[in-house]
Amino acid sequence: MREQTGLPSVVSALAVALLGISAQQGGVVPPLSEGLLSYVSPRVATLLADGQPVGQTVFVAPDGAALTSADVLPVVDGKVLTLRAAGGTLAARFERVDAVTGLALLRPSSPLTGVPYTLVAPSVPLGVGLAMLPSGPARASVTQVNVPGIVGDARTYIPLTEVCLEGTQDTISGTPVFDTQGRLIAILSSSLNGAASAERAAPAVGPSQPVVAFSVTSLSIRRTLAGMLDPKGASRHPYVGIRYAEQDGGRVIITEVSPGGPAASVGLKPGERIVRVGVTSVRSALDVATYLYLLEPGSMAVLTLEQAGITRTVMVPVVPTPSAKP
Repeated sequence: MREQTGLPSVVSALAVALLGISAQQGGVVPPLSEGLLSYVSPRVATLLADGQPVGQTVFVAPDGAALTSADVLPVVDGKVLTLRAAGGTLAARFERVDAVTGLALLRPSSPLTGVPYTLVAPSVPLGVGLAMLPSGPARASVTQVNVPGIVGDARTYIPLTEVCLEGTQDTISGTPVFDTQGRLIAILSSSLNGAASAERAAPAVGPSQPVVAFSVTSLSIRRTLAGMLDPKGASRHPYVGIRYAEQDGGRVIITEVSPGGPAASVGLKPGERIVRVGVTSVRSALDVATYLYLLEPGSMAVLTLEQAGITRTVMVPVVPTPSAKP
């Protein structure tokens, strides 16, 4: 069981259906610089299913391991997979999916060494970056960070990065976005178009109406990579074993405690109200979700609870989220 919230308004990166984005007059504007493009290009590959492009991937290890969005899984089921990279075309296979972030790891079918790979940025900066679409490079603009979201099979709260792209015909899924130093800052998993996009001003992207797409943050990408590339597959996502919901007036109530989980081990019970997390007074479920998201396995969550007029403060061990599905 993963932490689930009663957040009243969230963006679901995997629930939003991928749209066929219509080409718009003006095309895709040039990338930021030729130097940046020459650095990034060998680190990106197009995922092909039976020879047809279905999304993008980005190399994350010298053995050719690559990340993409799990949105492509229904499209590639039962098909022959290949990666079309700068160095040629490679047969590939899916290895595993991270249920928390909705990211998927692929590997070449034959072992490789020395593949150029990308580093993940420590944080996501607002401003212009470089997106690598199936049709080629394009400017992208990070317009918001830490947008509340519900992501992945686990339906877990994760903050999202909002990215604007100039309108294209490309499939957005798996598109990597890089900062001006060539570090990975986003892997796009869904997009919104039409009225929602029209409200976003992104003059740095180009003359066309922008397409709005979303990604988990660089922290989520780093945690996912650490778990996926670990030979034992140990998760790096934090977990305390509760579900909670927001009621009228911003009251946050524990609705379920996972049997055998950390919260159960220290006596948390359904029906208790979470009034403070760490030193922050709780005014909404988002306060609780944000606090728990930023913790690391091995640390302690400090929760102040109230029930029937009795208040208590409990330290809950933070452990790795139960393993992502293979």
